[in-house]
Amino acid sequence: MLLNNKTFQIALILFIEGFVSLAYQMLYIKQMTPFVGNSVEVVSWIIGVFLIALAIGYKIGGNPTKNIEEKLIKNFIIAASVGGFFLSFQFLEIYFNGLSFIASSYYLMILYCIIIVFPVTFLLGQTIPLMTNKLKGDSVSEISGNVLFLSTIGSFLGAILTTNIILKYLGVSYTILISSFLLFMLAFIISQKKIWITVITVLITGSLYKFNVSFEKNNYISTNQYASYEVLRYPNDKLKVFKSNGSNSSILVNGQKYGYIKLLDEILFKKMNIQDKEILVIGAGGFLISKDVSNNKFTYIDIDPEIKELAERFFLYEDINGQFIAEDGRSFINNTNKNFDVVILDAFLSKKSIPEHLSTIEYIKKIKTRLNNEGMFVVNVIGKRNFKDKYTQSIYKTINTVFPYCYVQSSSYEFEDTNIQFICMNTDDIGKIYTDDRNNSNSDFNKTTD
Repeated sequence: MLLNNKTFQIALILFIEGFVSLAYQMLYIKQMTPFVGNSVEVVSWIIGVFLIALAIGYKIGGNPTKNIEEKLIKNFIIAASVGGFFLSFQFLEIYFNGLSFIASSYYLMILYCIIIVFPVTFLLGQTIPLMTNKLKGDSVSEISGNVLFLSTIGSFLGAILTTNIILKYLGVSYTILISSFLLFMLAFIISQKKIWITVITVLITGSLYKFNVSFEKNNYISTNQYASYEVLRYPNDKLKVFKSNGSNSSILVNGQKYGYIKLLDEILFKKMNIQDKEILVIGAGGFLISKDVSNNKFTYIDIDPEIKELAERFFLYEDINGQFIAEDGRSFINNTNKNFDVVILDAFLSKKSIPEHLSTIEYIKKIKTRLNNEGMFVVNVIGKRNFKDKYTQSIYKTINTVFPYCYVQSSSYEFEDTNIQFICMNTDDIGKIYTDDRNNSNSDFNKTTD
């Protein structure tokens, strides 16, 4: 039996169930990002499974049952426990990395939706039809309207507050903990066995705290609605790695640049001797491209306003060399009237993929309009060094359709997956194709001037 003030308790249950359901949905999307990104395709799976689980939950919850309170208590405890444990960084790292030999991250994401997202949402979806039996009204339509109103208002606030406040100021692990605790609180409100529910809540919430909050504190410098950041340090800081969403964004070895950033540094600022130029960097990472580079003016663009402080405090140990603007890379290009001599696109969303909206021909054409004559467009992607996969070939074709004259190099020829850099010239397209019938190659070469 529900406690005193039944109407308020029913309203509270419906509201919080709606809130937590959407909070979990936002967390599913956020936690998938480091492994599969958050493309429309990925989000459609999460939302699709979420909705079908709700539909089936509505159907099953509408079946006659003798003890509504016991069913709700069981549903809330199971949903809180499964959601709390299996949304954690710790589990997801083990899940995606441990099963990578079985299937790609994309198919593991689909499996996760089926075995985790579905059952949690299914249990919470039963709340609305079960609580409908507890409300009184003049008609079925009035009762249904009140139930859906309360749950939907909770869902609206769950979506908005989770992404814009809780994730932003408390981070991922506390957001998971709060969401699960709210469900335990509902079980406590409903149950007459207060001591038993309190013991269960304390034990599982304590485990969730250790599994989520303690793990995050020990392994991440920050988590927010945009990314999860780590800095790996080795003895005496001889090797430091700045990681964003699981991707090695920047590496310092004995205080010096390493990997593809070192290659770009040598090509652009030593061999090409670029000086006194306006350089735009889309995707800040660890702000390494401008480190120790003088006589150039750098502007960094990144969607996360927190990344500059994190890089300076935990990775660089100094102020960045350049200006920082917290804005989406596409939004900035669309809105700025400023032209640049060099534009470097080095943005990543997950361990390997760049944000979808920064990989289109429309976006790259827009970047071209913001380049000065004889300027350069530089892109870093992770792809197959042998160009045998669809993604690497498509990225290549997309870039070269807009910038047909590019140097292409791989950071490593030892591994199949590697950083690939495109260094493209914004020059007039005056070339032609030589054929056996019309071949002026020698003549054109001899006419070439220094």
